[in-house]
Amino acid sequence: LPKGRTLEGVLADFGGLTPPVVAARRDDPPTGPLVDVPGSVMVRYAEGWRGLISDRARSRRLSHGLRAAIRAGGTFHVWLHPINLYAGHPRLADVLRGFFAEVREEVDKGAVTVKTMGTIAHEALRGT
Repeated sequence: LPKGRTLEGVLADFGGLTPPVVAARRDDPPTGPLVDVPGSVMVRYAEGWRGLISDRARSRRLSHGLRAAIRAGGTFHVWLHPINLYAGHPRLADVLRGFFAEVREEVDKGAVTVKTMGTIAHEALRGT
């Protein structure tokens, strides 16, 4: 297994399995309130062993996560490091373009709302 990865995580990437729907969590340490927005799925760069993950599996995983969030009414937190778009360019950009088009369709139907992490954090701090 790649360093730091579980068998379940690697199989999820290659199999395009549905990532989790998450919820923001408020924490109140002595230094002040914090909000944790767990990641649902990281868009991994297409280099090394990750380059073997098919674009179809990546797209399927994103699409399944979006559908799960719609069904559950929860948050589907997709994240990446901008440098991840560089390796194997334009592979990941193309995958994300397709996903963003799918998200746009759902936004237009009123099925989802796109929010920044800041907006989610403010809502969690307000309790909304």
